[in-house]
Amino acid sequence: MDNYTLLNIFCRAAVLLLLLPVHEYAHARMSYALGDPTAASEGRMDLNPLVHLDPVGSLLLLVAGVGWARPVPVDPRYYKHPRRDMVLTALAGPGSNLVMGLLFYAGAQASYGFYLRGYYAGAAGDQLYYLTLILETIASISVSLAVFNLLPIPPLDGSQLLQSLVPGRYLRWYYDHAQAINAVFLAVLLFTDVFDSLIGWLSGWILEGMYAVTGFIAPAILML
Repeated sequence: MDNYTLLNIFCRAAVLLLLLPVHEYAHARMSYALGDPTAASEGRMDLNPLVHLDPVGSLLLLVAGVGWARPVPVDPRYYKHPRRDMVLTALAGPGSNLVMGLLFYAGAQASYGFYLRGYYAGAAGDQLYYLTLILETIASISVSLAVFNLLPIPPLDGSQLLQSLVPGRYLRWYYDHAQAINAVFLAVLLFTDVFDSLIGWLSGWILEGMYAVTGFIAPAILML
């Protein structure tokens, strides 16, 4: 098994065992903080991957690289401000992925710094080189996962976000036409590259920002 195959396996495992569970946990934790005990009562306010993973979604992730977790149940009747709190709950998952992306990117910068120190000292550093690739790839996946989940297509977080942001006077119209609207978004996703291009552009922009924040780490380690 070559190194890049191992890299792919590590990254898919990270998505399955870390990125997706933390994403769903963040939804559950935010909903609970806003007064909704539904997810907590069903055991979903837990970082244990087993309580969040969907068998089919997990299998497809391992085999095809695309999968999903079980959506966290929420009941907006518990919220004091249902529309606002649904937005906050919807954003918690993608927000957690952005935080993890930043942390993994910082780890990649640190690994790269130690790799460079070893390289200039004449020491072999293949392990640190591949660790850097793994951390950078996981950071990129985490950011892409955050952006992807903001697409306005059920059951992604963006669909709930869109519904919560529709002005009150248009809600009845939105509910009456929700299936058609969702079908249009799904068709755009499946038959065009509009969303792919948008996800790539936004993810790249976010990763550039993360590099701007963490880019000092590798040079700092090199200068130690």
